[in-house]
Amino acid sequence: MRPLMYVLLCFLFLILNINLHCEDLPLHSMLDTRMQRKIESVVLVKTEDYDQNYDNFRGNGGDYELELIIGGRGNSPGQFLLPIDLTLIENEVYVVDFGNQRIQVFDRQGQYQRILELPEVNQPVQIRIFNNYIYVVDKKSSAVYVYDKNHKLVRTLGEQGVRKGQLNSPGSVALDDRGLIWVSDENNNRIEVFTFDKMFSKETEYFMNIGEYQPNVYLRSPKGLLWVDHKKQMFAIDSGTARILKFDKNGNYLGPVQDYTQDKSKVFMPQSIFVDSYNNLYVADHMSHRVLKYGVEGNALGEIGYSGQYSSVHAAESTSDNDLWKSLRKTPQTSYFLFEDSEMSFPQGIYVDKGGDVYVCDWGNNRVKKFSLSFFRKALKFYKDFEFDKAIENFKKCDPSNSKYQLVEFYLAMCHYYLGQLAASFEAKLEQYRLAFGYLQGLKLKSEIGKFRNDEIRDLSLYYLSRVRSYQ
Repeated sequence: MRPLMYVLLCFLFLILNINLHCEDLPLHSMLDTRMQRKIESVVLVKTEDYDQNYDNFRGNGGDYELELIIGGRGNSPGQFLLPIDLTLIENEVYVVDFGNQRIQVFDRQGQYQRILELPEVNQPVQIRIFNNYIYVVDKKSSAVYVYDKNHKLVRTLGEQGVRKGQLNSPGSVALDDRGLIWVSDENNNRIEVFTFDKMFSKETEYFMNIGEYQPNVYLRSPKGLLWVDHKKQMFAIDSGTARILKFDKNGNYLGPVQDYTQDKSKVFMPQSIFVDSYNNLYVADHMSHRVLKYGVEGNALGEIGYSGQYSSVHAAESTSDNDLWKSLRKTPQTSYFLFEDSEMSFPQGIYVDKGGDVYVCDWGNNRVKKFSLSFFRKALKFYKDFEFDKAIENFKKCDPSNSKYQLVEFYLAMCHYYLGQLAASFEAKLEQYRLAFGYLQGLKLKSEIGKFRNDEIRDLSLYYLSRVRSYQ
């Protein structure tokens, strides 16, 4: 009996010691420990059905939402005074800060990195990279400076003047498929073309003026330039006539780009243009204070950068209830910002990355704004960060008619499964498992009838389906 009593006393002492130890721990610490233990097994499927650089779950027009704001008014590092142009180079955002006469560099998350130190630059208005060379258009010097990857100056195109090869307030630079360099010469009302090296025994790299051999072409303050490779054409914004013109690579005038302003009552004042990898055209318009997006056929795909682009706001605009309107203005309409944060003032430079996200210089508000089109990518980020509620919110914004939507359904099921794992009460756990069961059961049925053939997702779905079925 004595050995048995001794064992029982030791056991009681151990239980008492554990209880005392637990009482010393704050409740939230215990919960955090339990949650951390639970989410260590989060599953991330590596699947060929989703390519982050070619987003299968993208939308159009009004589907854009404000995801990131960079900077604010000022002259300190990371602040702007009239940001006029930007580009992405090796996963960094380069912003031309016109009023502060500098080029600032940020990472993709909007964190300030450094000021780009380039010799000779006085008042930059545009930065571009072509064939691993950095091109900077400098308004004050009336020149285009070309730098190698080590930021060493290797070429200077143009100088102040009105003669051939000289520039007077250059605004934009573009490179065609032959390596010829086109420069918009705003105050000289022309577009000049240069070669990279001197040729034909010329003293400068000057090649020709657009319109030099076409006396019926009259340019008025040409501004933005963009070479569209699939068309083999140069697009040019003629700011004096508020038109987008096109030329072939020999400088022959091909007329205006298809009339994108079908509504003749609208006033159009384009400032810059961009064509993405899907051949969609983006135009920064000063009159509407928006970025206008058009498809390859000239069909309007929506407008970006105004508060009313969200459906809940449209519904509110028609009501006469001022209190309701005021309450909606306080309601977040995007994941991070109030909807009025989307509004822009005189947008300037545009850049669209491979994922379809649009970066815009919000010139009048002294900011750079990023508008996201990839709800799946955003949802996946929340999923990886264990923010399952936000992940579900963004997964549900993906297009259900997409042929790869089963991948969204799988992640929706996994979000609800993990929320069930973290649930404190049996009722909350059961509710999440029932939602997960619905998505997983749908995937199981699809795999059985041959509509879904991703073996990894199918096997994982069957495994987790068996885990949640016992709760049904």
